[in-house]
Amino acid sequence: MTSQIDEVIAEAVVVRKTKEELEQQRKDIEALHNFYKMRKKGGEWSMSFKKIEFLNLLKRFGFYAYEMDVNTIKFVRMVNNTIQEVNEKTIIKEFLKHIEAIPTLEKLTIPEEEYNQKDDAEKAQYIRKVTSDTIKEAALNSLDTLFKTKLLYCLTPDRPIEIMSDEKFSKYLFYKNGFVQITKDDITLHDYSELKKNIFINQVLQRDYVQDIATFNDPARAKEKGNFEKFFYNICIVYDKQRKIDIEKTERRFLSLKTIVGYALHNYMQYKLSLILFTDARLNEEDEANGRTGKTLLCKALGKMLNTDEKSSVFVELNGKDFTPDDKFKYSKCNLDTRLVHINDMRKYFDIEHLFNDITDGIFVKKEHEKGYPIQSKMLASSNKKVKIEGESAIDRTIIFELSEYYSSVRSPLTEFKQWFFSDDWDAMEWSKFDNFILSCCQEFFKHGLVRADPINLKMNTLYDHTHRDFVRWFKYQFSEFDDEGSINIDRILINSWQIDMKDRSRYNKKELYNKFTSDYPDFLRMKYFNQAMFTKWIKRYVATMYDDKVKIDEIRSSGCDYIIFTYKEKPEIK
Repeated sequence: MTSQIDEVIAEAVVVRKTKEELEQQRKDIEALHNFYKMRKKGGEWSMSFKKIEFLNLLKRFGFYAYEMDVNTIKFVRMVNNTIQEVNEKTIIKEFLKHIEAIPTLEKLTIPEEEYNQKDDAEKAQYIRKVTSDTIKEAALNSLDTLFKTKLLYCLTPDRPIEIMSDEKFSKYLFYKNGFVQITKDDITLHDYSELKKNIFINQVLQRDYVQDIATFNDPARAKEKGNFEKFFYNICIVYDKQRKIDIEKTERRFLSLKTIVGYALHNYMQYKLSLILFTDARLNEEDEANGRTGKTLLCKALGKMLNTDEKSSVFVELNGKDFTPDDKFKYSKCNLDTRLVHINDMRKYFDIEHLFNDITDGIFVKKEHEKGYPIQSKMLASSNKKVKIEGESAIDRTIIFELSEYYSSVRSPLTEFKQWFFSDDWDAMEWSKFDNFILSCCQEFFKHGLVRADPINLKMNTLYDHTHRDFVRWFKYQFSEFDDEGSINIDRILINSWQIDMKDRSRYNKKELYNKFTSDYPDFLRMKYFNQAMFTKWIKRYVATMYDDKVKIDEIRSSGCDYIIFTYKEKPEIK
């Protein structure tokens, strides 16, 4: 008897529980349908959307309007502390995807008591079913209304969106297992729960940060430098006249390049901003571009420290051959998260003056059919050819680094290391060595600031590009005497430019110099562009380039002849 009572009670509990579950399920489904309302007019049901509930729904998906400044609003998606720039298409796609997954809602069109009195055959006509297709049809008919920009601007976040940025003496990088803070004295790994601001999802590198290489349980290999660090050193190598490595000069260039990389990665703009220019140190004796020295691989390494994948845009590479300053879409590949722009293979004689406003004031991102907006980004360029850098301001705002002749079309990193950098050829240890080396570059920048590298062949290559090789050789030998090893023993410009009395200084008859040059190189007389004025311009460029603007150039006319006079601004050390 007791057993039967227990069974009846248990069955009643199950029934009650089932009813409660069904009621809760019904409420849950109704909650999913609460962003619209149904209205019957003229015997037909129509659907309209509740704007506040619609906006709240989009917020639950993580969509917000990010106000960059009073004139610029961008749409983003926030997931935990990460944000991603999105457009209206992405929001619409997510909204429709949500609708397609909504379960059908069954709603009585008459009171429940009245409904229960109806015959089973009649009940169906008093149940209104709202399917996902019904909602989707209404949504598609209302896209212009629902996704008006002004309405979406109302996706105001509960608290201001603050983007994580580097500090003056701190750099942050983001990995799968946490974020890393780099200062001049320390490198520390932190849990993401410690983040106080938002970061772009494209900043999170899809690998773990491992500071202690010894954890890989390969002691012998752990002591070796990583292959990227070896490559990095090789592109800094300076050779002496015997083609031996000049260790002291190479070490100075190694430090310089480390600070340049640290500067480029440092997402901080409240100090003097410069353009980084990578070019080739190889003396360009022939009128052709060099290349294959490692510039592209070096810049690619910076991208591997900033971009989570190939589609990311924290680091953006632009084709220098197609880069036109007047093109309003020139930065269209950049996005809200872009922090470093590389203009790859810049055109010959490109005037870098066109870039200085973009570097100091920020770049303006304009895409087709979209409103443009400004962002601030560091900028670097690379070129096999020489670009136009003229005037003290341009020289001061440009950091030029010549990559060594170590690599060429004959010897490449692939042939030397037998692996393709940043590919599956690298295991976790190689990636960790790469990470730790780049982080050390950031530390060197914090310690030393941006260190300029001493030029290798930059001056001579600049002259070759802006004058002519025959003229450069002629002028050099015309005003110099050489020792047995080919080094300049006597520099007549220095000796003759420092005399107490102007009348004692050697002055050079421009016409006589021109006649002497054309006598030695008569082919120039057949060149349309070449004349006395061009020749004098070349002289001025040679002196300004080779003597770093330390020699003042005067031109005078006396007794019907034109003269050029060189005056050293400070007394030179004449050996």
